[in-house]
Amino acid sequence: MKSRQFLTEFWLSLAPELDGWTFYSSRQPGEIHDGMEIRIGEDLFRMDGLWITPSVDEENQIVHVSAWHPVFSEVDREKADLALFLILDEVLGEHGTDQWLGRIETSDSKLKSAIPAAELRDFLHDLEVERGWIKYPPTETYSTYELKEIGDSHLRADTIAGSTCHMDLIGRYLDCQGPFEENDLEGSGAEFVFVSYRSDIAPKGEETAFRGGIEDALEAVLGDEKLGKPLGGAIGQQFSYIDLVLFDGQRSIDAVLRVLRERNLPEGTGIHFFEAGNESRRVVL
Repeated sequence: MKSRQFLTEFWLSLAPELDGWTFYSSRQPGEIHDGMEIRIGEDLFRMDGLWITPSVDEENQIVHVSAWHPVFSEVDREKADLALFLILDEVLGEHGTDQWLGRIETSDSKLKSAIPAAELRDFLHDLEVERGWIKYPPTETYSTYELKEIGDSHLRADTIAGSTCHMDLIGRYLDCQGPFEENDLEGSGAEFVFVSYRSDIAPKGEETAFRGGIEDALEAVLGDEKLGKPLGGAIGQQFSYIDLVLFDGQRSIDAVLRVLRERNLPEGTGIHFFEAGNESRRVVL
């Protein structure tokens, strides 16, 4: 799902200004009122039947929740989870659920500290004001990572440390030890790629700053021309990596190549695709 969020954010940036129209890149919180209900098949889940027990995670600035609904014990787990997430998205909106909630569990009983699901929005708003936590859209929220075992069996296997706003993308590539089959953006015209260059061309001790300079140059060109955006990158023992989502096919690739050449990156620098089936489109300087 997150892969498509990059597209909707991009489409929002292209939205025209129309009187009486407001465009959003994600599902917004709904108007909560008594009697709201969700029907899945033959089962009915009333909004006022859902109770939430929040647990504040200060270190990660998120809230874990345990949820109870009287119907949960009567249906299979998959249906209970679907109903829970539909209600949470109605209360918090798509980004609100993603930004604020960490571990989400169902409970067999309503705990004493539980609050009605409809009050969760106000609970999180008060928490935001009290703690001063700032929440960014998922496409702008970065995670750091490192590999427990560093090798050289495939590109990115040599990663020492990196950061990304699309951890699932990196995880799937590493798990598959190369390009993976699932293409979340199939049919959209967009694609995920990464640039690789030799780590030893960066000044000793300035590897991160060197990569950052290339990322900034790519962000400026791709952003100005509405061609894509950086997603993060990594430093490896042999190679360093810059991850990108591209929106306009060969025009985007050509813009990336232009930046790489302007930055005087050496022969062997390449543009690689995360999804399998694109090996023939790999570009090497």
